[in-house]
Amino acid sequence: MAKRRGLEGAKRAMQSLGSPEKLEDVVKLELLARHDAGGVAKIWAAQHENEEQRGRVGTHIDAKKYGKFVERVKEAPLFVLPLAKPEGYLTVVLQVQLPRVLFTTLEEYRTHTTAARAHLAVTHYSELAADKGIVLVRGDVLQKADVNIFEAKALLQHMYEFYLNPRKYELFVRKFNQNPASFQFKDLLVELGFWK
Repeated sequence: MAKRRGLEGAKRAMQSLGSPEKLEDVVKLELLARHDAGGVAKIWAAQHENEEQRGRVGTHIDAKKYGKFVERVKEAPLFVLPLAKPEGYLTVVLQVQLPRVLFTTLEEYRTHTTAARAHLAVTHYSELAADKGIVLVRGDVLQKADVNIFEAKALLQHMYEFYLNPRKYELFVRKFNQNPASFQFKDLLVELGFWK
């Protein structure tokens, strides 16, 4: 019975992951093929301007930066970020399961670990990386009570900032994964201006 409940929890978590994993299920690839990376980025941004009301954000990342991101998430698939709130901050756990990155609250993660509900699901579309040098990114806000569209954008920005900036990656992300006993959340709060 406990095993069945665990499977049901995992199914519940999997059913709420937002966007499809393949770009061809989101857009007509042949239409994007006509454009260079700049044109693709503009089309993607324009498409997502209308989607923000539905809790969806779109951005892109350079294919070389995405390559570095992929390399780093292999050795550091988990991280925590404080999310600014009027009353202070909410601690969010990000878990990388490429092409997705799932964000949940620390409380949810501690309670349900692998079956924790995603509050934000980010999907990376690398289909255009080789030809266009661009990776499209879509974030789906799944728990609007905890994360709004502006906060989703901030989480994306901080995720790439901490995984792609060599100093921040070594001091925070890598340490959190490789040497958790030496990781100090307070230092992260200082880095992000939450604490002086």
